[in-house]
Amino acid sequence: MYTTAVIVVFAVWLLLTCLTQKEGPVNSAVRRWDPLSLLPRWTFFAPNPGTTDHHLLYRDRIDEHTLTHWREIPLSESRSLLGAFWNPGKRNKKALTDAANTLLLFTRTISLPGLKTTLPYIALMNYVSAIPRSHMSEATQFLVLDSFGYITETEPRLVVRSEFHALPARAFVAATPWDPLTAVAATTTALESLP
Repeated sequence: MYTTAVIVVFAVWLLLTCLTQKEGPVNSAVRRWDPLSLLPRWTFFAPNPGTTDHHLLYRDRIDEHTLTHWREIPLSESRSLLGAFWNPGKRNKKALTDAANTLLLFTRTISLPGLKTTLPYIALMNYVSAIPRSHMSEATQFLVLDSFGYITETEPRLVVRSEFHALPARAFVAATPWDPLTAVAATTTALESLP
């Protein structure tokens, strides 16, 4: 008897959950009787799913006439089965992604001079400035690009490009020597065409 009651309760719960996934009169009527929000909404990315990928890039200024190539800081990594259980770098990538997303929101209402005082701009600049690099670099600049998936004719869109900022002394301590003059060029034509 208890087994039947449990099965009936879960069957009704499943039925009501399915009925409340779309907006409408049924959803409104059922939600009125659900003050504890026991019926989940499976609208994972709705109502506005993400349609772009963010890319964080940076370059250094060696002197007044010499710039390095743009280098990308990966905001996502290839997934593995082990990553479901052990993924210590996930929080760092999440913080960078959140900063890029928030900066994107701010660009809709704030111009570049005002952006320089926002937390996401400062966080991204701090991260980029702390990357080990050659002692020849005197300043660094970052940019955030949006791309539109793997198969598209749409070129990546520039979201924001920072000004050059002087590098702190701690950025010059590199674990391995790196020569900015022989850095690998950016792989996409969109990145190579950026001034």
